[in-house]
Amino acid sequence: MVWLHHFFTMGTGGDVNGVFAITSMIIAVPTGVKIFDWLFTIYGVRVRLHSAMLWSLGFMLTFVVGGATGVLLAIPPADFVLHNSMFLVAHFHNVMVSAVLFGAFSGYACWFPRPSASGSTSGGARSRSGSASPASSSCSAPSTSSACSA
Repeated sequence: MVWLHHFFTMGTGGDVNGVFAITSMIIAVPTGVKIFDWLFTIYGVRVRLHSAMLWSLGFMLTFVVGGATGVLLAIPPADFVLHNSMFLVAHFHNVMVSAVLFGAFSGYACWFPRPSASGSTSGGARSRSGSASPASSSCSAPSTSSACSA
């Protein structure tokens, strides 16, 4: 289902593009639910802005921006005009790069100090994550937030 919405402007007729538009809109609903799920996971917890949490929050921000551009790309006339443009490239990078890199950075900042006994990485890592538009939800769940609060 996820890959269906990528086959928009491939030279087929309007009926086929309509199907792909519908699949793109269908993907937007569970993604929106995921975003609110992540936010409500953080709600009501004492949030400590350590580097892992900053990477998580930055992930959510860039993922929402990428998702909003994806909803615009689900409109067939807009997608026809924006196909093979920098707008499409920015959409892809806001969604995929932030998900992979920011998640990895968050997990590394949270869990690397544990087994290596290298102490907290919040000093220099906090300034790096704050300048890179931080993120991933590795340490935002209440059950793991105490483990990530070094």
